[in-house]
Amino acid sequence: MTGNGVIDVPIVQVPWLNSLGQQVQDFPVLALQLPVSPYINGILGMDFLMHFQAVIDVGHGYITVP
Repeated sequence: MTGNGVIDVPIVQVPWLNSLGQQVQDFPVLALQLPVSPYINGILGMDFLMHFQAVIDVGHGYITVP
């Protein structure tokens, strides 16, 4: 589901994924092409963030992983 409606994207199992200093193995990801931007390297889903109990501080604009 996107802001513009529903789109179909493939789910790909990656051997490993490293983000926020954390690594997961054999993790499913959505293969979606994002617009080119110097500010976007990808989008983390709630499944990844909840796995590490990440805390999102919107007021200060950062994510921490305990």
